Amino acid sequence: INAYKALVKALCTKYSIPLEMPMDKDGKVLRAVSKDVLKGKYKGIANHFHVTRGKLDTANLDWDKVLNELKD
Repeated sequence: INAYKALVKALCTKYSIPLEMPMDKDGKVLRAVSKDVLKGKYKGIANHFHVTRGKLDTANLDWDKVLNELKD
């Protein structure tokens, strides 16, 4: 997990990608397909489940926690 976070942070820094993920109405990381991601209108980090149905995070990560840790 630490290696993943270091990689994401490095890529976001190198390519000026905002450390953001699509959010749901409650302000939590969206765990479903994002229309903005599909349309190519989202600027930030997108996961498999933001692109297609049926794709789940295999590590069952707490994405809200991961995103907050990336911002630290």
